[in-house]
Amino acid sequence: MTQDLWVHFTQEQLTEYLGLLKDPDAAAGFLAGVLQLDDYRFNARQAILLDYASYAIDFAVKQGYGPTRTASWYNVAHAVLQSCIAGAPFSVGEAQFKGLMLQLVRPRPGTDTPHFSPDQVAAAAGFMARGLLRHYRLYQHVFSTEQAHTEYTAELEVETPVVPSFEAALSQAEWDAAQEQRRAEAEAAAKAAEEAAVAAAEAEARAAEEEARRAEEEARAADLARKPATLEEAINQLVAVRLEAERVALAETFKGKEAELLSKIAALEEGRANPKPQSGKK
Repeated sequence: MTQDLWVHFTQEQLTEYLGLLKDPDAAAGFLAGVLQLDDYRFNARQAILLDYASYAIDFAVKQGYGPTRTASWYNVAHAVLQSCIAGAPFSVGEAQFKGLMLQLVRPRPGTDTPHFSPDQVAAAAGFMARGLLRHYRLYQHVFSTEQAHTEYTAELEVETPVVPSFEAALSQAEWDAAQEQRRAEAEAAAKAAEEAAVAAAEAEARAAEEEARRAEEEARAADLARKPATLEEAINQLVAVRLEAERVALAETFKGKEAELLSKIAALEEGRANPKPQSGKK
């Protein structure tokens, strides 16, 4: 029984593979070498076989199988896959899996033997139902249908770069100066862009404010021009017209005073910036 158990790998190889699982690439390379799937990186079928093997062993690890039960389980999974690849109908593959597991089921299988408890058989059946048996026809198609290959030839032109002479190279000081100039230009461009964005936002805000003011004045003018329907409306309108006239007059007065004040402030600032020299007394 032991001789028939370790068919695809030895116990030492299984132990070494399990120790490499923290490094997926190293584990995959080791298992590919054991199963003679050395071309798995470029051969799609070998890659599928390697994935199937790693999934089967990973299932055994998650179920807490020991090395002996893991090898027994892998033999069953591998046998069903080979029947699938060989073209056996789905019903035959399913019946083969059930038959192999029934041969290995025991009420008390022991800690690490080639046998399985009923619960372990049920878990294995669930694994196969979600994997190989669910995609049974897809596996058959992949391993029985040759993929068409398209070959073509391409001509590529490779240009050899021209390396400038050392005489034309920049000195360290020139290089540093060029980098500093690029940095200063980049900072100036960023500052100019920021100032332009601020100016555009301010102009947009002023335009919006002016538009709101214009709309308010138009609404007020329309309200004042509306013909009153009652005596009360006529009185209110007359009051509003006089108030509007007073508001316009005050606005013009304040505008003139504001201009005068601004002119005086400008003169004072200019005099403060350029004070006249005082003449001495005799």
